[in-house]
Amino acid sequence: MYCVYCGHELPDDSVFCSACGKRQPAAGETAAKEPEKEVVEHCRLELVEEESGWSLFGNTRNRFKAITDNGEIIYQSERFKVSGFSYDGPEQTSKKYRDLVDKVVLELAVDGWKKLPGCRRRWFELDFERKRKD
Repeated sequence: MYCVYCGHELPDDSVFCSACGKRQPAAGETAAKEPEKEVVEHCRLELVEEESGWSLFGNTRNRFKAITDNGEIIYQSERFKVSGFSYDGPEQTSKKYRDLVDKVVLELAVDGWKKLPGCRRRWFELDFERKRKD
């Protein structure tokens, strides 16, 4: 007799596999298949500085970009300006920036991406996942 899960050879009266430890089905009983793990892909929202010409207050032109693990850009926001006084990127208190992030989240949701809880270091650095499309 062989283990129905890993194929290891077992004595005929075995109840459990000595290799993988899984319970063996009784005679006439079929082994329940383990559910296959869903393959998911991830992307992250990042702030990308596109231009930083000289200005008195150090203004930069930026975009939010959704980037997959393999580096593919799947969404980018419109360009926007961030003041040089905002050392850590756009301020969360600004409705303009929150609306841009909300728009990205909505656009990604339409394409099947689910926002994961929390954020990385900055409030707009979000992570997303979805079932891999074949």
